[in-house]
Parts: sequence; C-alpha cells; structure tokens
Amino acid sequence: MLKLEQTEKILRGLVDAGWMGSYALFVRHGSEKAAITSKNVDADTLFEVASLTKVTVTAPLAMMSIAEGKLALEDQLGDFFSGLTVMRDVTVFRLLTHTSGIGAIPFSFVLTDRGSQAVAAAICRARPDYAPGTDQQYSCMGFITLGAILEQIYGKTLDVLFAEKLAGPLELTRSRFCVSIGEENTVVSYRRDEPGEYGVDDENAYFMRGVSGNAGAFWSISDLEKLADAIYEKRLYPAGLAEMAERSYTDGFPQKRGLGYLIIDEDDPLSGGLFPAGRFGHCGYTGTSLFFSRERELYVALLTNSARFAYRESPTHEHVRGRALAMRRSVHAAVAKDLGL
Repeated sequence: MLKLEQTEKILRGLVDAGWMGSYALFVRHGSEKAAITSKNVDADTLFEVASLTKVTVTAPLAMMSIAEGKLALEDQLGDFFSGLTVMRDVTVFRLLTHTSGIGAIPFSFVLTDRGSQAVAAAICRARPDYAPGTDQQYSCMGFITLGAILEQIYGKTLDVLFAEKLAGPLELTRSRFCVSIGEENTVVSYRRDEPGEYGVDDENAYFMRGVSGNAGAFWSISDLEKLADAIYEKRLYPAGLAEMAERSYTDGFPQKRGLGYLIIDEDDPLSGGLFPAGRFGHCGYTGTSLFFSRERELYVALLTNSARFAYRESPTHEHVRGRALAMRRSVHAAVAKDLGL
C-alpha cells in the first residue's frame, strides 16, 4: 500500500493555515492505492466539484454517446437548435475542445426561462467571441450547450443520464446532482453565507436549478476512485475513443485541450513536478482536481473546499484561483516526493 506521509503533512498544514476546511485525496500508482481524508471527512463524504463536472459527467456521457452512434464529433449546433445563423455550423468537437467561439455569456441577466434547452438555445444565438476554430477560450457556456444536446439525444435530463449511464454501471453510491442544503456528510463548498435554494456554488449551475453540463455535480472520493479507475483502465468507452479524448487538439492556443480534458503543458504550474507535459485531467473552482499520467501509471484525485476559505479572505476570482493553484501545486509536489518521482 502506498504511503503518503509528506502529502498528509501538507494537507493538514493547509487546513491549519486556513486554506481549506475539508479534503479527501486518492492516489493510484500502478496497482497500489492510497487515500487520505481530513478528520471531518470519510470516503463517502460529498464535495461539490464545480467544473470537474465537465470531465466526470458531461464529457464521459458525450464520448459514450459517440460510442453508441447517437452523437458524432462532426454534428453541428444547427442539428439541435433551430433558427441559428452564425453558430449553426459549430460542431460538437468545437464544444469539447473549447474552440467554438462561445465565451462567458452572462445569460442569467437576460433570461427568465431556466430550462437547459432555453439556456443552450440562447447561448447558440449569441454573437461568438471569435470565429470558431480560430482560437481557444475556456467556455462553461459550451459545456452547458453540450449537456443540453445530450438531453435532447436521450430525452432525459442530465442528472438522470448520470444516474443511469454512469452511477448505475459503476456502482456509485453517493455522487449525484441536486444535493440538499445541509445534507448529512456533505462538505460546505459555496462561497456565499446563504447558499440559496439549490446549494451549489457555481452561478451558472445555480441558475439552472443545480443541474448543468458545466458544473453542479457532487462526488465522494470513493465514487471518484471508481470513475477514475474506469478512465485509467479505458472501460468507459472503446480504447480508441479514450486515446482521442486524451490528446491535444489546440497546440499553439492559450491552453492545450483534448476532448473535454485539459492537457498539461511543459511549464504548467498545475503539475507540481508530478505530471509530465502531455498528461490530462481537469480542475474545479471549489478546489478539486483529477489528473492522469499513463506514462507514470498514475492518477491523483483531490477534493477540497478551498474556494470557500479563499473567497472569505479576498472575494475575487484571481485570489480564489491563485489559492487553489498554489494548493494543488503543493499537494502534487508532496505526492511526487512520496512516490519518489
């Protein structure tokens, strides 16, 4: 069994320093595994994972639908939403790689219909930030749109799709959308003192009543281990699709992106010396992440509520993101030391 003494020391120190209140970490290196949790957390404790939803729910469901022949990377927005002009020819591939031209549109200020189809249709009718395929810009709106497309394909809401196509087959016992405020064994991650009706931190997911393709899922570390094992072992969908998902399609753009995944760059501060360039994964704003290295036979899953604590120090996105980046870098560096990498 793996020993993560340095990592546990770092995580405890981050709690003592007021950088977070709770954490759960899981590491797989080859056939060996180890987990660490804070004193107020167990393997079944739920954490809001924010944008980690993109690669733990939405992108896997999209790749599974491609494997089933229900969706294709070449399918266009005009196939799913009527009345489009400029955005009509944008493809599913562009949504997955964040090269669609769809930017950070504040739809909650202009819409009254909070249904996923109405939100996605409004996003698709907006003017793009750039010509599709000519640039790369991280887009929560693009993944909201992808989630709505999946709902159209299957005739079911995203939370139901998650339950039926991922939670059921993988025997997940806790993870889901729409966790009740104050539910037992759930970490408080939201930045606001009053979380509102839906209890999610992400503003877009909140507007959509807690179920969104970009954020809103809650995961336990034991369930995330099961999903990560399935990704690592290429069991979610055919190996050929897994290999497609894990390569970069945006070299030369601001970020290297696979089909949903962030691909770690040579000098990426996320790595902390643990993940070589070209490895893949994703982060969540609440202080969560999941990264893989097939070369090192390694993955690391990290769940925290660091955003809540950082926001109370300084309520700016720059501070919250910077704190999560520094936290993740120090944890990854400690894991590297524990594993002798």
